[in-house]
Amino acid sequence: MFALITSLNACLGWLQAPIAQAAEDGWWPAVFAKRNERFGTPHFIILTIYVLCSIIILSGMNIGDVANIGNTLANCVQVILCLAIITMPKKIPEIWKRSQFHINDNAYTFLCILGVLVSAAFVYYECLEIQVGHIIGIFVYLAIACIYPIIRAKFHKIEINISYEEA
Repeated sequence: MFALITSLNACLGWLQAPIAQAAEDGWWPAVFAKRNERFGTPHFIILTIYVLCSIIILSGMNIGDVANIGNTLANCVQVILCLAIITMPKKIPEIWKRSQFHINDNAYTFLCILGVLVSAAFVYYECLEIQVGHIIGIFVYLAIACIYPIIRAKFHKIEINISYEEA
């Protein structure tokens, strides 16, 4: 129980910034971008994370199941990220050429595809370890995660604040 609580508590720290940025861009309701005047914290995000984590803890879910579900979702996202960054050298060529991580474009594409294959293999093998109900839940979640932005973009103004960190 302690391991589960401390792991889920970590979500309070690292989930705030990307959710707040997405809310500022218009992907999430604006209430998630609001910050507490006194502390400067995104209190609605923290409350939402707290409630979701509390549900997991109070449901008595096994920490192994939570870890397997989390790893499966993380690797599904990794597949998407590896596919998405294949186009980076064409989208931001100047920054890519100056990057200390710059490599030959063919090698870069190969490594991205290798990342897709390895992450997809992890997803497959992780799915062998978890219950069918959890697998269905993961794929329902991923379907909603793919459909939600399409619907949100259709009915709300999305204004992405593009920023790149050069390394």
